[in-house]
Amino acid sequence: MAELLKILEKENRNRSEETCTEALYLEEEYVKGLIHDTMPNLDIYHVGKVNNNFLEGMYQLTKAEYISRHGFCKELNLLHVTSQENIHSIIKDNLDWRRVTRRAFGSGTYFSTDAMRANSICNPNCGVKRAIIVCKVLVSCSGTFTGQPHTNTIPQHIDTCIDESRNIYVKYNDNEFLPLFVAYYDYKIL
Repeated sequence: MAELLKILEKENRNRSEETCTEALYLEEEYVKGLIHDTMPNLDIYHVGKVNNNFLEGMYQLTKAEYISRHGFCKELNLLHVTSQENIHSIIKDNLDWRRVTRRAFGSGTYFSTDAMRANSICNPNCGVKRAIIVCKVLVSCSGTFTGQPHTNTIPQHIDTCIDESRNIYVKYNDNEFLPLFVAYYDYKIL
C-alpha cells in the first residue's frame, strides 16, 4: 500500500498548488484505515488530498538537510486534529507550531500515532466540525519528553519529543511535516 501511495503521489505532484482535491478510492481507504484502527465508529464524511508543491519542496529540503547532518531520517505518517475552519490556511501555509495553545508537552505541533489520542489532545475550542490531517513527519534526533508540563522551552539538539507511551510526537520547527490528506468528521462526545 505504501508503494502505491508513493506512485500516486508522484503522479499528482505537478498538479495545481495549494488545493485539496478528491482523494482516490485507495487513498481514502488508507486514510480511513489509519483512523478506524482506534476510532472504528467515527463517521468520516469526506477525505481530501492535499496538493501544495511549495510545502512539499520545503519538506524535501529539510529531509535532505537531516540526512546530510545526521546520516538518517525517519518518515512517519502521523495524525493531527484541528477545526475544519483551519484547513484552508494549513493547506496553504502548513501547520504552525507558534499558534498552538495547548502546551502539555511544550510549545510545538502535536501529532499522534492514533486518531483517538489525536482527537483527545485537540483544542476543545475546535468545536464539533473537525478534521484529521494525515501528515508525513520527519524524525531525526528525538528524545522522550521529561520536562515540566506547560513548558515553553524548546528542547536543544533534538527535533522531536515523544511521550513515554510513544503515541504523541511534538515538533518544534517548520517544514518537518507535510499534510497529505484531510478527513472531515463531526466530533460527538459518546
